[in-house]
Amino acid sequence: MKKILLTVLFIGILGIGNCVCAKSLEEYTIEITDLNYAQKHQEALKLANIAISGYPNSAVLYCLRGGVYEDLNNKKAALADYDKAISLDPKNEDAYFYRGMIKLDLGSAQSAYTDFTTCLRVNPKNGYCYTGRGTARMELGDLSGSMKDMEYGLQLIDEDAKQSAKELDQLLKETDEMIEKAKQETAK
Repeated sequence: MKKILLTVLFIGILGIGNCVCAKSLEEYTIEITDLNYAQKHQEALKLANIAISGYPNSAVLYCLRGGVYEDLNNKKAALADYDKAISLDPKNEDAYFYRGMIKLDLGSAQSAYTDFTTCLRVNPKNGYCYTGRGTARMELGDLSGSMKDMEYGLQLIDEDAKQSAKELDQLLKETDEMIEKAKQETAK
């Protein structure tokens, strides 16, 4: 049995299998997000690089690393990662949104408008893409279109927040019920 485990470990280390990964894609995603949120951008970048070496076809990881680069104020690298994420997954709405935001920041309102519009083709209910497109329209001088996009985007964001609150309430209710049930079983 030891020999089999050592062989499996050895194959994994050499990369003969699909991935030389210490963690799952989900674990990397959570850790990178947590590090970046905690303002530990260099650590997040190092981990993102490791994760991408193990999962080179993950649009999610390129998108996450793009966010880390943004937080490090490296917009060129962030744009490259968002481009790569989109090439791997043309329906990655996050990559279109964040790439559009950088383009807005760089003064490329028309290109940003295109990214936000593409994002909305992927997900017509993405309120953030509507507000981003509204900002691009404002910069392009389309104030009427800007107001429409902004209002609708904010409405969608508000609806999403209300739905999330309902789901959280339901989850808390279920948790309370489970705790109460566990207390009753313990008391028996």
